[in-house]
Amino acid sequence: MEDPQLELEDMILKSNSLSCTDRPIKLEAREDKVTRILEYGLDGKVISDKAVNRNKVKAILSEAWKTSKGVAFMDFVQNLFMFLFEAEGDRRRILEQGPWSIDGNLLSLKPCKLDRLIRKVDFSRGTFWVQVHNLPPLWLNKENAEKIGARIGKLLDTEFTCEGDLRWSRFMRLKVEIDLNKQATAMRLLPRP
Repeated sequence: MEDPQLELEDMILKSNSLSCTDRPIKLEAREDKVTRILEYGLDGKVISDKAVNRNKVKAILSEAWKTSKGVAFMDFVQNLFMFLFEAEGDRRRILEQGPWSIDGNLLSLKPCKLDRLIRKVDFSRGTFWVQVHNLPPLWLNKENAEKIGARIGKLLDTEFTCEGDLRWSRFMRLKVEIDLNKQATAMRLLPRP
């Protein structure tokens, strides 16, 4: 009778030498599915060291997003999700109204791209609307918005409600893209008014 340990080692050696590089297989994606995912899909990651419950994510976002036609939730590995919307308008609105949070943890969303695995998506940057308070009215202008936005991250947009570049309000709104690895500890998510 052979030694079971030697038999196991022999099987491991044989399996390590197996290969199918001599006959590659060309795989193809279905074009109709590709287009739908690109137009209606979002990749998402809950930024947290702890695993979040898939059902909790679904319940929270279904209530918060209130989509017109529905959204499918697919979970992959820890805290990584794909959201497939029934209506492109819902997808666009969800991206524009972000950021979103799950139990105080940021949900970073990115448009789907099919040339990458969800585990390879760069969720290290996020887009936020930032309010700048306690500036005198004459300092609430586009030039200062650009300076403040550049200090925070990359300025994408400013919101001015009046004509010209001067804002007569209690605060200024800036849309900025920031590096979440550097800024996350200094941020605080506030409820929407």
